[in-house]
Amino acid sequence: ELAGELVLTGQAGPDDPAVLWALVGEAAQRDLPIRLGTLVHMQRAGAGRAAHEDWNREQFERVLGSGRNQISVWEALDTAGLLTEMIPRWAEIRNLPQRSVIHRHTVDRHQFEVASLVPSMVSVEGQGLETLTARRRSALLVSAFFHDIGKRPGFPDHGERGAEMIPDILEPMGYSGEVIGDVQLLTRQHLLLGDLATSEDPYDPATWKILSDAVGADPEMLVCLHLLTQADASSCKPEAWGPWKASLVTSLVSEAYSSLVHRPEQSA
Repeated sequence: ELAGELVLTGQAGPDDPAVLWALVGEAAQRDLPIRLGTLVHMQRAGAGRAAHEDWNREQFERVLGSGRNQISVWEALDTAGLLTEMIPRWAEIRNLPQRSVIHRHTVDRHQFEVASLVPSMVSVEGQGLETLTARRRSALLVSAFFHDIGKRPGFPDHGERGAEMIPDILEPMGYSGEVIGDVQLLTRQHLLLGDLATSEDPYDPATWKILSDAVGADPEMLVCLHLLTQADASSCKPEAWGPWKASLVTSLVSEAYSSLVHRPEQSA
């Protein structure tokens, strides 16, 4: 730390992806800015391309789990030209304007916002990020960061397109097929809860069945979808997540969750 900013020591290699990951991890955990000149120096030295080839899932998720601190970290990496080298397909949504007026941010910044809010969300029985299994914790964090990666002009179903893109993004990062499948599901279905809660009866078993089928009848995946939905909607303008809509979604999740955990085969 130098004058309130994080910089490299003389012994740290600016081309070393481990140094870059350590730098962004410390910045997020300690809520300290990284000196822009340091990041530009690392970009010119090839650290971003090296990080893409040697992805550090632990540090990536460390940043994703840091809450609001991470926004300035991702923005700094983007400004220095590192983020699109680390994640080449990020270039497809960089500075992309939103089509819906409920949004407050561009597509890329919106995903930073959603990722930053996920750690503070709570589901119907007090479940949150820290109560999830390791696999689902990874899936939720990663899906928050990539849930709108499929947005493009002329592609109305961005959830489906994003789900199709996820394997190409996550396989080089070394994620397991199980986590990739979970991220695909959450990306594909990230608008479902809000749509169902406002268009169908949240107390109707037929509505619970639609939701249950969408999450593979998995209560933990339903919790993940609820946490992602709250973070996604909360990052938009207030009319996207008022008390009325939030209560409808909560009621639907509560009823569907109860129906899943108390199924006859579960009780047996």
